[in-house]
Amino acid sequence: MANTSEKLVRGPRLILLITLGICLFCIGGLFTYEVLPRYIVFSFPLPSDDYNVSQWNFPTYSTRRNYEERYFVWRAESTLVYEGIPDDKSRRSILDYFDHQFLEHGWIRTEDIYAPCSHIMSEANFLKYMEDVSENGYVEYTRTGYEQCSYCWANESVCLAIWNTSPGVFSIVVLSAKPSPLTIFLDGIDL
Repeated sequence: MANTSEKLVRGPRLILLITLGICLFCIGGLFTYEVLPRYIVFSFPLPSDDYNVSQWNFPTYSTRRNYEERYFVWRAESTLVYEGIPDDKSRRSILDYFDHQFLEHGWIRTEDIYAPCSHIMSEANFLKYMEDVSENGYVEYTRTGYEQCSYCWANESVCLAIWNTSPGVFSIVVLSAKPSPLTIFLDGIDL
């Protein structure tokens, strides 16, 4: 009689343990998927300048938290020098070069001034969105064919900042931001 009651209790316990094991495995997998970084990295060369600078300085990989959002950020910077060329013409040629390079890699410039660059890129603290090439500023790129929703902040984006440190000398920063899977999920259900 005792064996029968033990068998009746063992069956639900076994099912409960298997279910709990599957749940823990899934949670562990999701946690691993969330914390392992996935960066958007670009490897195209810089535009030619008067000194033929050919490589990016200080490429960095980081994770950036912004409130409940989490982004995987790749960033590179460089300095370009154009002596004897007006700054707005130099800035235009730099911007045209990057527009072309990003378009070849599947990214197009967006006009959304409230996009993620404004709160992910530290240069946005002293630069404004570039509406005119005669001024220092930054622009943002999104994937070609991507419909960016107006209520979503968690979008993949690429930021390009261009500013003069002195006449003919330009600082360039390229930053890519990829939201974590949990950030995308939470942004999607927060309608």
